[in-house]
Amino acid sequence: MSLPPAAQQSPCLVAFQLCHGDRQAAYGHPAQDFARTAAPWTALLSDRLLPGAVITPHDIGLMMAALKLSRLAHGYHADSAVDLAGYAETLAMVHRAAQAGGDQP
Repeated sequence: MSLPPAAQQSPCLVAFQLCHGDRQAAYGHPAQDFARTAAPWTALLSDRLLPGAVITPHDIGLMMAALKLSRLAHGYHADSAVDLAGYAETLAMVHRAAQAGGDQP
């Protein structure tokens, strides 16, 4: 599919391609990747969390998106816009994987 030049630069399209291509090949599905991240974050924050509380893959996606929003508030950077769009896509992927497994994200 040939896209017009403006669409080729869309952070949403670039992010989608990365999420379902290079990044997934490198890190695995976001549900698995974020679960690997959530475990040490839960351990690192254990003294600040309620007893039994854990950081979830969904939380990781939200926090990473918040990081990108913070950076974009300082100034626009195309790579941060792509990353923000990517975290929106990975949150959707985490949600779909949870639904397929019968769990809530």
